[in-house]
Amino acid sequence: ELRVKVQDKFIRVKHAQDSVGGVPVQQDTYQAESLKQGRTGQQLEQVENEAFDPIIEGMKDRGITLSEIGDYLYAKHAPEANRAADAINHPNLNIPGSRDLRGRGSGMSDAEAAQIIADITAAGRLADFEAIESLVRPLIDETREYLVASGLLSREAADAWAAKFDFYVPLRGFADTVMEEELYGRGMGSDTRAAASKQRFGRLSKADNPLVYVMMQAELAIVRGENNKVGNTFLRFVQANPDPRRWKIEPIPTKKAIDPRTGLVTEVPDNSWRHKDDVFITRVGGKPIAIQLQGNEGKQLARALRSMEAARFNVVMRLAQATTTMMARLSTQLNPEFIITNLERDVGEAFINLQAQDQRRFVSQFSKHLIPAMKGSFDALRGAPGGAYAQAFREFDADGGRIRFYGLDNHEDVKANIDKKMRQLEGGLVNGVRGAGEAAVHGMEIVTGALENATRLAAYMAARDVGMPRSKAAM
Repeated sequence: ELRVKVQDKFIRVKHAQDSVGGVPVQQDTYQAESLKQGRTGQQLEQVENEAFDPIIEGMKDRGITLSEIGDYLYAKHAPEANRAADAINHPNLNIPGSRDLRGRGSGMSDAEAAQIIADITAAGRLADFEAIESLVRPLIDETREYLVASGLLSREAADAWAAKFDFYVPLRGFADTVMEEELYGRGMGSDTRAAASKQRFGRLSKADNPLVYVMMQAELAIVRGENNKVGNTFLRFVQANPDPRRWKIEPIPTKKAIDPRTGLVTEVPDNSWRHKDDVFITRVGGKPIAIQLQGNEGKQLARALRSMEAARFNVVMRLAQATTTMMARLSTQLNPEFIITNLERDVGEAFINLQAQDQRRFVSQFSKHLIPAMKGSFDALRGAPGGAYAQAFREFDADGGRIRFYGLDNHEDVKANIDKKMRQLEGGLVNGVRGAGEAAVHGMEIVTGALENATRLAAYMAARDVGMPRSKAAM
């Protein structure tokens, strides 16, 4: 119990797998969760480098502020969002609770939107704004496709979403209710109970900056998508090992309710299943699937499955997260002594997972790979193309083998990060000094990271050489 609380909350899942005599890779939930942190961190870094940074750099080059691009994207989307809000809100304004959203259900009227576009056009800046928009649109499309690929959204829902709007941007940051992203399942670990997309019913208050939420949406899709992949792995384990005394797959219950938009009786999901402590939810093709876990053991297993990212992002938790992340880096990436102990762990784990006839070959291959792996890791971490070992590092990183630390940003953090990067692009003495300090820390992380990951990369490549699957080699 102490190990569960302090060291390895997911050990209960491993015990469940061991109780059936072990599992193949496709059902190995313990392994999938162990690699999830690395896979998620790699994708978050990739989307920042390949999508966020070009947008920010383009804004700086064209003299466009965050507020200006946010208003422009909002204004492009507002007319079609207003029409959609008009279509789904009940026209009878005498119904209790009805709000007159006609023509402004997006939080911005058609006239306000037209004025913003007209002002930009009159200033001769429209082409600059369209150039930034051309970078934002692919990010929105890729986020939607990732939700489909990870099982959070159905193909049909994604296509309907894409067809509904020509200039979609997320309109969140409600001034009069809880922010939508807090309802997206954050803090529920691999349990993806909340729907990946939400029906808009309109608003009167103006939404926060859409570009900020485009970026948040992309990050959240990655985190929830990787969580859902772990959940799908557990679902395959349950399906392959039926045992009604321990677990069973249950349909999501529904109940009758009045649709406030039409006044008609309809079937809706019964939300009471969301709060059961012996139920774990994962999504396949956008549809939620409930796994009922039996008895006290089942509740503990459900708690483990739902706790992988269980941290509410209030101020206290965010400060604690920053502190613990830095402490973790000081004890790993910035601690040379860690390299030795890490070498022993990586080599030892790979060695004991091999058959006797493969162990001698593994040791030989590891020795062959170790020195070249140092250069390959260094090249990959500093962004150089490198050779075969740098490419192997990128595969190892994508498989989740690299030690990573990440956290989800809220909208204020995203704004602050954009402002920080735009200031850095301005140059000047203060920014130059600050940039030099950050570059020194980054350089140290590259060097220690290369040494640390070289041992893991050499073990990964040696394990691959003797026939171990990529996912197991990355462990």
